[in-house]
Amino acid sequence: MDNLPVKKGRPSKYSKTLCRNVLTLLSEGMGIKHATTKCGITYPSWRTWMDKDEKLREAYYKAKEAGIEMLISKVDEKIENALDKKNIPMAEVKLLEIYSKNIQWQAGKLAPKQYGTEKQHHLSIIDSEDKKIEISWASD
Repeated sequence: MDNLPVKKGRPSKYSKTLCRNVLTLLSEGMGIKHATTKCGITYPSWRTWMDKDEKLREAYYKAKEAGIEMLISKVDEKIENALDKKNIPMAEVKLLEIYSKNIQWQAGKLAPKQYGTEKQHHLSIIDSEDKKIEISWASD
């Protein structure tokens, strides 16, 4: 009788459907740790799969780029919605400032060649009545 090696540990949850679900969430702007959790896998499992599969790795980077574009469009939408109001509370202006800065930072970190080359220090928005809103932040 042959002694076959016995695999130890739990069987992998890997499936193309599961990977596609994670990639879809990433392309919608969700972070990788949240996406993997939502799909019922751990981040270390995801990293292992990506290390073993070059096509999955390439799909991951494409999904992240699409996710960055989605996040940037959400910032634009939030600012446009704020400009549609006659009076914008200062708390909302401050929140928009923090939100835009956070998205800018994320985009610069996730795709530095595309979004991280220039140091932007302020953002100016002019509404339909030529009122200017300026958002400024300290440089890194």
